[in-house]
Amino acid sequence: MKNQYIVRATASERPCFVCSKFSSVVLTSADNSNEDWFYVCKSHLNDANFCSRNGGASPRPASPASPKPPVAKNVDAKPESNSVSDLISGIGTGIWNTWKGKSDDEKAKEKDKDDESKKAATSAQSPTPPPAASTPPLKPSPVTYILHRDFYYLREREVQKRKAKKDAAARLQNMQFPEVPKTIPGSLTKPN
Repeated sequence: MKNQYIVRATASERPCFVCSKFSSVVLTSADNSNEDWFYVCKSHLNDANFCSRNGGASPRPASPASPKPPVAKNVDAKPESNSVSDLISGIGTGIWNTWKGKSDDEKAKEKDKDDESKKAATSAQSPTPPPAASTPPLKPSPVTYILHRDFYYLREREVQKRKAKKDAAARLQNMQFPEVPKTIPGSLTKPN
């Protein structure tokens, strides 16, 4: 038995191996032998004390090399005031309307300008044929999970118990118990 498991989804829900909450996620052995499988919650898959992720598409690391684009600020918006007195004095003066953005007319004009610029850009470009598909993208390897040693020990024990139970049942089927003799031995019979 190997300590590698693949996540599979099922239609039915069963109790989680760890917390007994109902879950439809199953961890099954990575070698597709169906030797070991068990239901587990999705939250446990992210728990470092239960298992560690191995292979597959890794989540994107937040690196300083790829800065986030700056958020565009509304130039027409009035600056916020942090003082309580400004807030109290502005209660009756329509302070709630100060966050309103551009009017609908201004938005419509900007849309028309954007549409015209897009049309001009598309007409200026000559239609180019799409690039030929070189090689199909490789399938990413499936995400496998490696259980923490304590949980793996529990899984091993359960598999061993199942095998022992199966072997005992097979032995009982093949076992031959001694039978009572059906004939009387010749030396014990009385002469007539």
